[in-house]
Amino acid sequence: AARNTGLEAARAPFITFLDSDDLCPPGKTARQLARLRADPEAAVIVGEVMFFREADANCVPLPGTRTMRILGVNLGAALIRREMFDRVGGFDPQIDQGEDLDFFLRVFESGAKIATETEVATLYRRHAANLTNDTMGVKRGALRAFHKSLQRRRAQGADQQADAGKVARRGVELLGRPAHPGRHRDAGEELQRGQEQAELFAQGGPGVHADTLFRVAEWSLRPLQAATSMRATGPGSPA
Repeated sequence: AARNTGLEAARAPFITFLDSDDLCPPGKTARQLARLRADPEAAVIVGEVMFFREADANCVPLPGTRTMRILGVNLGAALIRREMFDRVGGFDPQIDQGEDLDFFLRVFESGAKIATETEVATLYRRHAANLTNDTMGVKRGALRAFHKSLQRRRAQGADQQADAGKVARRGVELLGRPAHPGRHRDAGEELQRGQEQAELFAQGGPGVHADTLFRVAEWSLRPLQAATSMRATGPGSPA
């Protein structure tokens, strides 16, 4: 509801978000704005998310703090053309966790071009009061978002469903993908398992049931769950 209120009040042609406990790196908005203006076909640009615990005034994680970088769905890491919200709508008030995932799935289904970058675009602070610490709540929200996507694509009919499925599969493959898979043990296996589930999900046929949706949700949330045990950046860091 708060994000929708902000959208209604916003008049700028480009929109981004920042939660109260997170940080926006210097130059992020200007950099992404320049890239969107240089690529008129791109409706959204998404950068990397760095999970962190402590950072200095320049948004640089302090020595010894734990960090993790991913490329995935995060509104703070994105810059979005205002007309994209006019096209696919705002945030679903019925989804209390996962409303950002639901929005991005609608963007993927619309066929809009999404550009990505390898720079850190938001710093996500990990602490005991994070809403995402409610693992079951996050999973329920993700399941609801995936289910709504499946229903929309089924309602479109066979031909449109196939096209939307391809776009949705591309989106599901992006969700939670490690920014640097080679640095993460088992990342290749995780991606393979996730892509298999994404393939089933994207087909959108009657054979996709709740267990498939649950496995897609489980896979897409792995990096967020892994962030609770982030690696340290320097010597003498706590285990």
